Amino acid sequence: MKELPSDGPLTILGLTWSTGEPMVRLRRGDEPSSLFPVVGMNLTYRVDPDGVRRCIGHTGAKKRDEPIDCPNTPEAGSKTCTSCSVKNALFAGSLHHSHLRGEGSADPEMAAHLAQPNRVYLAAFRDGSVKVGTSTTKRADTRLAEQGAWMARFVADTENGIAVRQLEDLITSRLGLTQSVTITRKLTGLAQPRTDDWLNGVLLRHAEQVRELIRSLDGTDVSSVTPADAAWSNPALIAGDWPTVHRYPHRLSAGSHEVCARSAVGSAIAFTRPGSTDTFVADVRQLFGVPLLIGEAAPEPVTVQDSLF
Repeated sequence: MKELPSDGPLTILGLTWSTGEPMVRLRRGDEPSSLFPVVGMNLTYRVDPDGVRRCIGHTGAKKRDEPIDCPNTPEAGSKTCTSCSVKNALFAGSLHHSHLRGEGSADPEMAAHLAQPNRVYLAAFRDGSVKVGTSTTKRADTRLAEQGAWMARFVADTENGIAVRQLEDLITSRLGLTQSVTITRKLTGLAQPRTDDWLNGVLLRHAEQVRELIRSLDGTDVSSVTPADAAWSNPALIAGDWPTVHRYPHRLSAGSHEVCARSAVGSAIAFTRPGSTDTFVADVRQLFGVPLLIGEAAPEPVTVQDSLF
């Protein structure tokens, strides 16, 4: 297994599922960032109160899974610098409003991205939440893993990124399915989950409603849509190795911590601490861009009772 750097300063810049397993993007000092597996990661650190935060960079249509290292410091209250914030906002705005503006308004890179086949999915999270979402066909499995869905159904295929967003908005407006689920709900569900059978039943009922909606379309609402019915399961569900977890009561981005990562669902990591049999869950994104001092630390004590309140 690839070993983490044993000295710092160290910064976690991101998390990717593009390889099929969770990998964190780490940068030591001014060295180029590298990917390290989350599972098996042992990280003992203290957040450097005097350290300089790092911008986590930006992504675009061509390199969604390969952010470029940024030398700048982030804006106050943000994980990105002004330049990367603008680029991310422009990309997100162009992508999510493309179906309202039309193909002719997109730049060549975005136009090529929108020309790809896309899928519509319904994703279920362990607290019982269900959302509608979209992805290019080639990134669909990665997208669901990134979001931390526990199970999902692909309900439609489209020829391009404009038709897929038209359909997504139609599903939201007519069936009331949300397009986002908060990290708080995701973490709560991982610690206090609904049963798999219950989630699957809810997901199947919503999927049938969506397919009925698609069958009712006359071609004027959304064009180039093909109904689909395919299941997806989170790697942790398939492997059956997600442990019983408790919400971690401390913020990873302040103080000292010992993290022995066992598994991950989206950006939520399940981890133990030396000398304890309890397993906790927290959002690793709390650490993005935060300067870490690696080595000996004196973490605050944690008990299962503390984590429940």
